[in-house]
This record gives sequence, C-alpha cells and structure tokens, in this order.
Amino acid sequence: MLFAGTAAASSDDIVIDPTTPSDTWFAAATAQLLPAKPEKGFQDLPSGQIGWLEFSFEVTSAGWRRLDIGSRDQDLDWHELDIDAPEPPQGAKAIPGALRPGDWVWLNAGTHRLRIGNYFWHGLKKIDRIRLVAPDDDQPGAFRVLVSADSSVASVGACQPMQIVTGGTGKAARISALFRRGNAFIGKQDLNVPATPAPVTLSLDLPCDAAGDVSVVVTMPGGRGNARLESSYRYSVFDSRIVEPSFHRGDLLIDIDPVAQAPDYTSGGETTVTGNGPEAYRESGSNGVTRFARKQALFGEPSWFAYTVRGLTPGQPALFEVTYPDDAQRVMVAAIRDTATRNYPTSIGMETGAQWPLSHQMQTREAVFWPSSSEARVIVFTMHDGMRAAVSRVRVYSMATDEAPAAPPNPGNRDMVIWNEEGDSFRAVVGLSSAPNVIVGPVDRYLRLARAAGTTVFSPTVVIYGSQLSPSHFNIAFNRQRQDLTAAFLLGAQHYGMRVMPELHPRADELLWPARTEAEIGRRLLLSGSGETNLYQATNQIRRPPHYNPIDPDVRAWYRDMIVEFTKRYQKFPNFGGVQLRVSQWVNSSLNNFVSLEWGYDAATVSRFFHDTGLVPPAGLDLSNDTPDGAHARYAILTGKFRARWVTWRCVQIRDIFADITAAVRAIRPDLTVSINVSAMGHGQQPGYEELREIGIDSILLAAIPGLHLIDGRFSYGNKESGTAWQNYLRTAALAPDALSALAPADRRPETMVTMQYMEIPGSRVWPSARIGLPNTRGEPWISASSEPSGRERLARFAELVGLFDVFQLGDGGNGYVFGDQQTAAFMREFTALPRVPFDRRASSSDKLILRQHGEMFYVVNVSPKPVQALIRTESAGMVRQLTDVKTVSGTDGSLNLTLQAYEIRAFRADKSPISLTGEVKETVQPDKTGG
Repeated sequence: MLFAGTAAASSDDIVIDPTTPSDTWFAAATAQLLPAKPEKGFQDLPSGQIGWLEFSFEVTSAGWRRLDIGSRDQDLDWHELDIDAPEPPQGAKAIPGALRPGDWVWLNAGTHRLRIGNYFWHGLKKIDRIRLVAPDDDQPGAFRVLVSADSSVASVGACQPMQIVTGGTGKAARISALFRRGNAFIGKQDLNVPATPAPVTLSLDLPCDAAGDVSVVVTMPGGRGNARLESSYRYSVFDSRIVEPSFHRGDLLIDIDPVAQAPDYTSGGETTVTGNGPEAYRESGSNGVTRFARKQALFGEPSWFAYTVRGLTPGQPALFEVTYPDDAQRVMVAAIRDTATRNYPTSIGMETGAQWPLSHQMQTREAVFWPSSSEARVIVFTMHDGMRAAVSRVRVYSMATDEAPAAPPNPGNRDMVIWNEEGDSFRAVVGLSSAPNVIVGPVDRYLRLARAAGTTVFSPTVVIYGSQLSPSHFNIAFNRQRQDLTAAFLLGAQHYGMRVMPELHPRADELLWPARTEAEIGRRLLLSGSGETNLYQATNQIRRPPHYNPIDPDVRAWYRDMIVEFTKRYQKFPNFGGVQLRVSQWVNSSLNNFVSLEWGYDAATVSRFFHDTGLVPPAGLDLSNDTPDGAHARYAILTGKFRARWVTWRCVQIRDIFADITAAVRAIRPDLTVSINVSAMGHGQQPGYEELREIGIDSILLAAIPGLHLIDGRFSYGNKESGTAWQNYLRTAALAPDALSALAPADRRPETMVTMQYMEIPGSRVWPSARIGLPNTRGEPWISASSEPSGRERLARFAELVGLFDVFQLGDGGNGYVFGDQQTAAFMREFTALPRVPFDRRASSSDKLILRQHGEMFYVVNVSPKPVQALIRTESAGMVRQLTDVKTVSGTDGSLNLTLQAYEIRAFRADKSPISLTGEVKETVQPDKTGG
C-alpha cells in the first residue's frame, strides 16, 4: 500500500530497533551450510540468507498502523511480513507472509510480534528502518485489502468479493475502487465506511462479466491536504464456456525474397544465391552455431544472416512462414525476434537429408506468433559445421482466430499431450514474457494454440528449478505466493475442453532449511559408494538440488505432503486430472529415485535392507558409521554378492513411495491419477528395463498400483548434434520391437511423450542486439528450437508409435514452438477419437500399412514416407463409418478403398465386428511434400 504525502514522526508511532530481534529463524544451506547466527539482527546477515527475524513490541492504544519497513537502496519486494504469525503446518519454520511493506494493519492494545521474512533465493536485505506509523490526526481512517491467491483467478461470473478491513476510528469515510481491464477503464465503486469504534470488514463486488486481467486501485482520502491511502490489486477472469478454437491465414503483410534481396546483417562468411528461377535460394556460410556457442573463443564466427521486418501489429496473431530447399543435408533454424528482446522468440527448426529422403523440392514451415513490437528481425542460421542454412522466401501473414461451441473430448479416449518443461517460460512462446503480472493473455494464447493442434491434455511443469506456479507451504523459494498460475491453466484449459496434468519436479531447497547441524543435513542426502554426498559443487558452492535420500522419513514425508497439499488445492477443478511426477537425471533431486547403483550406501539404509530381507550381513560390515571406508565396504558387498536382492529391495522402496502418493491423491478424489514421466536420462542411449531398475524404477511393480500411469518420455526428436550416430539413434531408438517395453509391461499399452531435443542458442554470444540493430533494454534472449523433417515426415514419429505399438498417449513439448500445423491437427483428431482399449494387429500385405482392430472398431496407419492406395476388406461388418465423420465410407461388400497420405491414420467403426479384417497395399503413389 502506498501513502501519498510525508509526515513527521508521531508520538503514537512505534519504532523498532532492527538490530535487536526477539526471535530468529534462518535456513540452512542457503547463504552458507549452517544457518547464520547474527549478533546485530539485520545488520550483520550474510548475503543470500533465507529466514525471518521477529520483533516484540507494545501497543498502548488500539488503532491503525502503517508498516514502514526500509532498506537503504535495496528492494524489499520479496519480503513478507506477519503480525502475531500463526504456527506453520507440518512443523515447518517458513510460512508465506500475509503482509507487505507499506500495508496498514489494525492492532489492539497489548504485546505483539512483527515477523519479517524472505524465502526467495536472494535472501534477506539489510533492513535499517522498522516503524509502525500512526495515522495523521485528520486522517479519517485506514484500510487493508485482504489479498489471497485463492481469489486471484476466477471464471466469468464467479469472482469472490474483495474483502476490505476498515473503520475503527469513530469517523465516517469513503473508499473508492477504480477498475481497469487491460488498459480500458471499466468502472468505479464507492464504499461508505461507518463511524465504528472497532474495525469492520466490508465486501466489494468485483467486475466479473468478461475474460481478462483486471487491476483495482483502492483509495481513501488521507489527512494533510492531498495525501491519500492507496492499495492496488489484480485478478484474472477466464471464460469457462467450452469452445473449439481455429486459426485462419489472412492477408500477406511482409514478403521477403532472399534471392533478390541481400540480408541486412550477416556473420560467418558471405551469403550466396544458389539455383535459378523458382528453385533459387540464399545460403549462409558453413560455420555451425552450436560449436561456437559452446566454445566461443575456439572457433570462427558462426554463419547466419538476418533481415529487418517492419509493419507488425503488436498483440495481434500472425503467421511466420519460411520456404526452404530440400536438396541437401541441413540442420537450420529461422527465428523472428522482435525489439522487445523477449526470451525464446518464435523459432522454426528444419532438418533435411541424412535419415530423411530428399525431395529436391521447396518445402514450407510455419508458426503462429504474437509480435510484441512493430519491428523485428528474421534470423536464419545453420546449426552444424559443414552445413548451410538456406531459404527461398520469408512471409508474414495476418491471422484470424475463431472459436465455435464444442463438447469436451471423451476422457475415455486416447490423449495428445502438450508438455511445457520449464515453469512460466510458456509466456515467451506467445509474446508476453516481459509481463509476469499479465495472466489471461499468455495462458489463453498458449492453450488456444495447443487445442488447435489437437491437444487433449496440457501438462505444465508448475514446480521446477526456480519456478513455482502454485501457492504452497512446501515450495516456498522462488514462489509468488499471491499468484496462482496453476489455477489459471486449469480455467484456461477448461475453455478449450482440455484436461490438465500439472507436473511437479521440485528442487526442494526447503528440505535442508530446518537442519541445525551437518549430521542433520547428511541424513537427508544420498551417500555414494565412495562415502560422499554431492552437496558441494566443484566450486565449493552448495549444489541445488543435491541428491536427497528418497527413503529418509523426512524426505519422503515432505514429498508426499507437498503433493497432497497441491492436490487438495486443485481438486475442485473438474478438468484437473491429477499430478505428474518427473523422474529425470536433469536437476535430479532424487525424491523418487536412487539416481544410479552408485548411490544409496548410508548405514541407515543398508541396515534397513538387511532387516527387511532377513539376509545376514557379513561379519565386520559397518552398519553404524557413514565413513568413506564404511560406505565403500557396503557398496562392494551390495553390488557383488547381494546385487540382485539389493536392486529388487530398492525398487520395492520406490514402489512404496509411489503407492503411498497415489493412494493419498485418490483418497482426495477417486478419479484422479498419478503419472510418472520417465524423462530423457541425458543425451543419447536411453536406459532399458534393467537400467531403470538400478535407479529404483521397476515398471512391473509400478504397473500394479491402481491409478498410476507410466509415461515413456525417454525419447526425443531433433538433430541437436551433428553426428550420424546421433541422428540414427533419435530416428530408430523408439522403433525397435522392445523399445517401449521398459515402461510398458506385456499387459499394458505404452503411453509416450516424445519431446524437443533443445537447440538452445544464447543471443548474447551469437547475435547480440547491437549486431542486428536492436535496442538492448531487457537482456539478450535465448533461442530454443528443435529441428523437424519436411512435409508429412514430421508425422513419422507419431504414426510409427501408433502403428507399431498401439500407444494410448502421444506427446510433444519442451521450451519452444511445438504446435505443428494443420496436418498435425488432422492426425491428432483421428488418434484421439480412439478409445483407450487395446487394438490387435491384423494381417496386411505390406509393412507400410498397419491395421489394428478392437471389436467393431479398427484403424489403419500408413507408416511409410509415400502415399499408398489401400484396400481394407471387412467381412460381414455391415456399413463402415469414419470415427471423426458420420458419413459412410465402405462399399456394399464392406470393403474400403483408401488413399492414405504419408504417415496418415484413419479410424473407423463398423455396424458389427468383422469376422475377418485384412489390408492390402494396391499401389504406392509418388509423394508431394510441398506445402507442408
């Protein structure tokens, strides 16, 4: 709250010495390993210390006080205050504060406690002024807006009234509230404050008739001339009607002919024009961006060229279209970067040749984007040495977006999932990364794109790294406790009929905060076979996260209770599907895995193993001390003589963790599920069944847990690396007959998510703003893309997974543009029309054509890069209709003559189950890859 005007100190003001707290609590493993022990309160705190200081003070007469908390030249935005703070749940010492500096609070006479805390990573600042300021004599009163994340997001017509505590001065007053939706003024309301001797709580109805972000400025006249009290508040309103969105290409806005027009900016050698007429294109040099970005000093300048683009309309959707040749091996990216220099500008990654047959035709790729400035740069660059980026045309079109009333997808059908890997980075993909307080716009844009691409489930990672998108008593560091983006995702997805499976991959800094000794810290960590934790990095700084011990009682309880708190918060949303938990070696806090067979050799864990299994430990084996010698001896025994029992016992421990969590989630709402996303374990070769068992993940044990789903996210797409082995692995790894069996036991169909292999390029190293004529006002952005092949070959990974493995779930995602095009959307419409029941493979005359059946339903997939003419014989099936279209498609004899495009799927339902079902490829048609 702001107080306009200045005032001298009053005799009723309460001044507190910042150097003499009555109580303190500081987190371990933040500024230093063990908590700070300052002698002068705020004045000798180490930088980065998380925690709180509490000050006792006396109030002689009841009344309003303003919290005047100051720090010389330091921002206190993340500091949280409480008066007479309640005890936090689960015995935690950290609890989000309800007040902020500048707020007004009513205090009764007596003794009170002021707590000042900061749980954000940069820690407490050196506060040098603490005053509780009394109002001016002629000030009619004060007020406090009760702010809660619970009321920060709502659907149209369902906003909670604003609660305002005021009165108590015996004077009548008036409170005014001004409302704006975006930049548009939408109304004003006045509240009369009665002349009461004690505070009262007044309710203010909020405008809630349309979707959008609404800002509220609440004011009360102050004393001393023009002074006034002012408080601001924001809330977000979503349209919950279920609609089907669509995008339509509009007018041509920008047309760049790189053959005729030289680039405005270049690097890494001269560009050249190759070919003649419609087959001509402009090429870059052959210095790859990847090696330069990784080892800048060792290589020559990377090869890229860029064009200036003017005439964009900020905030309006547009289509970025790139035409390029498919005539040589290339891995390249085209990005459109506007002058707002936001992170992750819209980027298109392309790969041609190598494992993909060359068409020797021009290809087209496109992406929808929202410019945030009228001027931009189109940057084209090659990823790898020896390859050249090439384009023949760059166009930008206006885009219209519409919506029509729709029914939600059938939750009993198969799913297409879009997964966002990194917290609120989704904003950048839709042009609003620089506006964290804007909620409705970025959420709606992202989800509109997702649904238009055929998505049925959105899986945002809402707890990860330095991004926490849900209020919590557990995930406190990095958290904006007054904002609830998870609720925004749920309401935004409801508008498009999508379910939401939020993913949790906590860094869990908070697990170390309560520790008072090194022994307490060590007990919560995994111990390696050489007797070490990984708490310290090579630089001797604390690693965040370290490898926690998943079966330590405190660690296990924190993980379970965090998930339970999260589930209870969102159970009221009908499209909340449950929670997804990531198992990954990337930033692995190991809350749900043992990392590898090299970890887990502390004495307590090994003692439990011998107790549970009834095995007799060898004489002299140290089961009491966590010395390097003791850990090494335990490691040698357990990975030798007892290896099989040791691996199995560890898998049972992890199974029990997931079983406990799943039961707790389903006790809150029985239809909810828990998914384990076994994400890519590093780059290259991925672990199979036995390798996963070494970290504690046994799919056979886990598959037996009711309500638990295993998501195979081990595979990815895109040629981040240049080697042939890398390219062949990404192309073929998921196609081996037993490729998905590691996470899909024989009686289960796989659920998959094949995601971006990031090609991330920091702009500061490759094309800083000054190099391409842009202002640098917000830092240099990263470009994140993943390359995909041309035309319908982009559908290959989907078609092959469906045809070969009858998967129940497909997925895409990462940090970047993952929404495909109309061909992707058409494929997903057919796929998500299929129910989640096994379809058995039927006879076909060619491996190009895969035919599967379940009762009266069947589907056919062309898994080849060329169109085929196919004859499907359905004996005694009656009439046959396509699942996504009510029209009849079979002949009088029940047979179907189909032309299937490359990597196309078609799904059908017959009047009755066919006695026999066979497929025959009659002819292979020459493909036309253009336009796709």
